[in-house]
Amino acid sequence: MDNVSFKARLRPTTMKEFTEATADIYRRASVEYPWTAKETIKAAKAYTTDILDCTAGGIVDETGKNVVLFHICPTQPQNFNFEEIEKHIMSFVEEGKGKLKGFLLGSQKMFHDSEMMFKRLHRMLRNRNIPTTIIKGNKDDKSHILYNAAKDEWLVSNFAINQKLHNGEKDAKKILTDCFDEIKIAEGDFIQ
Repeated sequence: MDNVSFKARLRPTTMKEFTEATADIYRRASVEYPWTAKETIKAAKAYTTDILDCTAGGIVDETGKNVVLFHICPTQPQNFNFEEIEKHIMSFVEEGKGKLKGFLLGSQKMFHDSEMMFKRLHRMLRNRNIPTTIIKGNKDDKSHILYNAAKDEWLVSNFAINQKLHNGEKDAKKILTDCFDEIKIAEGDFIQ
């Protein structure tokens, strides 16, 4: 894991805390099934749930403090044309108007399509020089993410994280490294 100082906070949280954090925006600012580029949203606070073989994430504009949140399922026929996915997601992003930061979570190594979708989304961000924090390799556990611009914070939750927190684990970095295969923190982000 990279040990780099960062501005946006990445915080593992219990399922209860995640549910409470989404209560004020329930469904109004969430990316829902069928998890195609068409469900991409832009908001100051947004979330998505049930990330397993999918890749979800966001692009945060530090100036406007909005997130462009997406959740892409590799098995949906609408997601087979990556050029269309990229074009649609990036249509929400105001490139050149402020500093952008990226975040990606997902991918399961046992599914080739899952790995390829993650790599394509990562390449999309890298080709635009968007520093990106990566949490890769769900371990058969559906994950949930939320971005809150008011706190400049990403919440990450799943059953394994929930159990670790309930069992008294307090080291956020250890929780994430135990629950995912790969963690890379972009410059400007930090785990708390």
